[in-house]
Amino acid sequence: MERLNAILRDPFFIENIRKTNEREKDRVFCRHGLDHLMDAARVLYILVLEEHLEISKETAYTAAFLHDLGRWVEYDTGRDHAEAGAELSERLLDAHGFNGTEKEIILLAIRGHRVKGASGILTDAMYRADKLSRPCITCGSINKCKRFSYGETAEIEY
Repeated sequence: MERLNAILRDPFFIENIRKTNEREKDRVFCRHGLDHLMDAARVLYILVLEEHLEISKETAYTAAFLHDLGRWVEYDTGRDHAEAGAELSERLLDAHGFNGTEKEIILLAIRGHRVKGASGILTDAMYRADKLSRPCITCGSINKCKRFSYGETAEIEY
């Protein structure tokens, strides 16, 4: 997991996380900081193991840690954070030795993490890990949450 650890120490990664944290400091709903990224990474890797996906732990964890990297861009411009995050992540992946198929798997997972059933070997698992990592059933703001105004429930769905 040396490459992932290098990404987590990279000033560009840290700056993007700082920008999201700054924009979410007064947010009453789930935030997209390191706690969420770590929770999503753990859940994603469990899904990888349970579903026998041929994905390394480092690839899964890297996708999860980068999946919301563009969140601050969406706050500032309205642009979809999944697409912005994939573009920001590409710089980090290139700088830290991710290339070829592995890089494409990660970028597809980032781009598709908001779409249930999106194509890509890791993409649907990333979508589910993002949802499953949320503590919705204990959230004090659940009645105001946009996610549940669209008819979703707080039940955990695999």
